[in-house]
Amino acid sequence: MSDTDDCDYDEDYDMEAYEHDDDDSPLTTDPEDSKAVKHGDEDQDDGEEDADGGDMTWDDDDLTALVASTYALDEVTQEMVQEAVALAQTHLADPDVIQLTPLGPKFTLSVVDMHPATRQACGLTQADPLFLLLNVTNGYKRNSPHARITVSHGVDGQPSTSSERPNPRFSIGIQLVSSVQKFIQERWSRKDETFLVDLYTLAVERLTNCGNVCMLCDRQLPFPGLKPTICEDKLCSYQLEKLGIGAGLGLIDTDIAVADFLICACLAAASSGSRIPFALPSMPTAEGMDDTILPGRIVKALSVTPVLVELPKDDDARSNALKELDPLLETIIRWIFATNRAHVVSMPEDEQFTEMTTGHQFRISTSTRAHASAFESMKQRHGSFFAWHGSSAANWHNILRNNLKNASNTPMMSAGAAYGPGIYLAKNSSTSMSYSGGFGHGGVAGQSRFWNSQFESNLRILALCEVANSPQVQIHHTSGIITCSEETCVTLRYLFLYTTQAMPAIDAEKLTPKLYRNETTIVGMVPISEVDPKYLLVTSDNYAWDIQELVLLIESKHGVFTNGYTRLGFNAQDVKAIITHPSGEGLRLSKLESDNAALRKKIPAYIFTKLHAVGRICVAQVGEDYSQSTEAIVELKSYLEHMPPEIKDALEKAPFEVTDTHSRLPFRDTIMHELELVTSAGDCIHRFGDFLMQVRP
Repeated sequence: MSDTDDCDYDEDYDMEAYEHDDDDSPLTTDPEDSKAVKHGDEDQDDGEEDADGGDMTWDDDDLTALVASTYALDEVTQEMVQEAVALAQTHLADPDVIQLTPLGPKFTLSVVDMHPATRQACGLTQADPLFLLLNVTNGYKRNSPHARITVSHGVDGQPSTSSERPNPRFSIGIQLVSSVQKFIQERWSRKDETFLVDLYTLAVERLTNCGNVCMLCDRQLPFPGLKPTICEDKLCSYQLEKLGIGAGLGLIDTDIAVADFLICACLAAASSGSRIPFALPSMPTAEGMDDTILPGRIVKALSVTPVLVELPKDDDARSNALKELDPLLETIIRWIFATNRAHVVSMPEDEQFTEMTTGHQFRISTSTRAHASAFESMKQRHGSFFAWHGSSAANWHNILRNNLKNASNTPMMSAGAAYGPGIYLAKNSSTSMSYSGGFGHGGVAGQSRFWNSQFESNLRILALCEVANSPQVQIHHTSGIITCSEETCVTLRYLFLYTTQAMPAIDAEKLTPKLYRNETTIVGMVPISEVDPKYLLVTSDNYAWDIQELVLLIESKHGVFTNGYTRLGFNAQDVKAIITHPSGEGLRLSKLESDNAALRKKIPAYIFTKLHAVGRICVAQVGEDYSQSTEAIVELKSYLEHMPPEIKDALEKAPFEVTDTHSRLPFRDTIMHELELVTSAGDCIHRFGDFLMQVRP
């Protein structure tokens, strides 16, 4: 599902209901308490403005210009905010992440350090940052009205959402607004010098761990996931159902096979006859009622789901088509998509495992940042292997929301525990097949597909998991059964769905997927499988390294942390992982870092002035004529080559860390190496100019 689809839409609900009071649920109000949104002393009835179905896409720059043309910070507010921003910049590692705009402080939230699966699940398919704006045109004093909040994505400001105009299709934006709004409610009247720094820190934490709290009320979730979702609170369920906040049908457009599968899994759970709640995230409520929709009613509604590919593309028309089939069908499907905490993606045909004899193959990730960190830590210490897990289709609705759980001797247990408590896996798929049939809790058969599903008959589901080979994992060699008493030892990697075709009997070790982008080390060409686990490092771009080789490479480049495969700089997270690698090999790079800092100080200020001037020429030149830039670069090269040996040595060896303003990705390089690249046509003139303008002593 793309949470960030750009779309124009007419609202069929009163967005004015989002004017908030100081309660525990920043984005929620009683639906009876809707009121006109106020800006200062002026009332503006958003309901009337949008009643004719006007364009409701938001552009951050347009919004800023529109409001700034009517409102401006008064002299007192301007002075207070300017001082607060300047103070915050002195406390932040990167002062550029907060800037003062005509409306108030604006924060830049990088998405680069987010888990790739989380970023994709949130619809953040580009590396562009998110921007969080605090509109303080009503004042910045402790007794002033609370700041209004806008979150947007990318330089074009799309999509965008705000505390006054929630965009239902921008879930990560809604979550950030919710968290920041709650923070402001608690801290506004007692602001201190760390207010903006603490707000920024909270926003970064919520962005990187967005599946840990409810996206609407900011409460901690008992079962965290990968992406924004809701808690069991009735008010949050009401917003999800009635107002559609964070619940779109876009998954039908982006991955129809996954949409079909999620609906089938919910139907299987609802029809399994389980005596326990089949879904821990709150069930949708029937319109006008407080009671949740019972499983039998869900089965009735989902059974009439049409052929998904034949639904209208227009969101309103699609909603109406579903409602015509059953009044609750649209509500339930939106709820299914919104409460799914796993990231499931169809695999392209050329990447599928041919041995598995099914075209229904999916990559899956259910690990939160904490779970993934714990798993990777154990994997680094003990290594890992692959194993199978089979479970009834009726159980997968819960697994997708709560991950694989040690359900032994609990009401959730759907099979025996002959080998003791734990998550059960198997070496061979034939063992797991017997657990993947159509029976759920208590052995009750479930209906695991709707009539118009693209799956031909009831589903059988097999998962390929990666298992950290820790002491908590017991391998019973005689039976081929594997038990994991610690849940963080196991992570889901692939799903295989079967209908009429037979499941193959195959050992997991024979189907081990390609884990890394490279198969051998970069220098010695040693197969990654033969690298001693204590020296193995996997960077966030999924390249595997022998840390000993990598450290030598970085030293040979005088501390330039560059991926030799991509020629791109490692991000800050990877640089830290290299230096602090458990083997201790990276520690000597810390000394190299201090040596580089000393080298940079040997470059005189007039050199930096010269570099910045050439950088401005390169960045400013547009069109096909780059003669002025080329002339400036040639002159710069000649100028630097005639510098004293001590300065030339620093220019050649001292790396500078900058950010590519186009991709928003950090990279490191030396001045002379960048100059060599651009003069040999190995680098873009604009990128070179961008680099020069950012270098600092």
